[in-house]
Amino acid sequence: MERRIWITIITVSMTAVLTACGEKGPCKDGHTWVEATCTEPKTCSVCGATEGEALGHDWSENTPNYHQPKTCSRCNETEGDPLEAEFAKKGLAVETEWDKEFTITTPCYNDESKTTNGKYRFSNFRIAASDDALGLEAAQGYEWLIFDLICRYDDENVRKYGFTGVFNAGMDYYDTYRNPDLGSMFEPGKTDLETVDRFTVNYNGEDYPECIFLWGEYTDGWNAEGTVCISQHTIYIRIPTGYDGMVVSMIPNGSDVLDKLDAGEMVIDSLDDECVNFRVIPE
Repeated sequence: MERRIWITIITVSMTAVLTACGEKGPCKDGHTWVEATCTEPKTCSVCGATEGEALGHDWSENTPNYHQPKTCSRCNETEGDPLEAEFAKKGLAVETEWDKEFTITTPCYNDESKTTNGKYRFSNFRIAASDDALGLEAAQGYEWLIFDLICRYDDENVRKYGFTGVFNAGMDYYDTYRNPDLGSMFEPGKTDLETVDRFTVNYNGEDYPECIFLWGEYTDGWNAEGTVCISQHTIYIRIPTGYDGMVVSMIPNGSDVLDKLDAGEMVIDSLDDECVNFRVIPE
């Protein structure tokens, strides 16, 4: 009899202790909540209790663009891939190396049955926010890329028959169909930028409508002996700060590409392996 009573007393005591511990638990005076996330509901960081539902991802303002995939604006999780650039879709090669020499064969000027080789390179790259002397105006969030397209002719045929050179086209690497042929002629210090064309590029999902592509006049000059001709063509581009999508294409005169352009075909649909496409990425 005494043994059974002793066991009963122990059982009751253990129950009382357990009950007291539960009443004095860590969340007795309220949960310590961690706010809901895209994938988890509102959750107590102490006991793990939950309330409500996960928020779910917010894709509304971050649909895919050329520089990033679909992205959640709350947690930055991504889904899928960035949009494919138009040059990449077409499988068109682009060059990015400054001061690299590209040889392009074109017909001679005085006898188009003969050809000459021009040695082209992109050089003297610089960046400016503005330049009052040149008349390059500043714009918030934009910068000017300035560089030279330099060509050298020095073979026997060019000395006898001259050269026809190349046709230049300015395009957007990412969204060429919207901007198939960019550029306005520009005389530094004299051209009023209010009169030149603007175009829009999309950079990280935001449109920038105040972009400008300017072509400076060629300057040609033969050396004293008349054996070497060097031409220079300065290009000025205002684009969003950090943008890497401007392309200058060099199309040989006499090429079938020019016939296609005359027939109304888009530049990007006409380019072939004889053309050189230079993507303007800062050095």
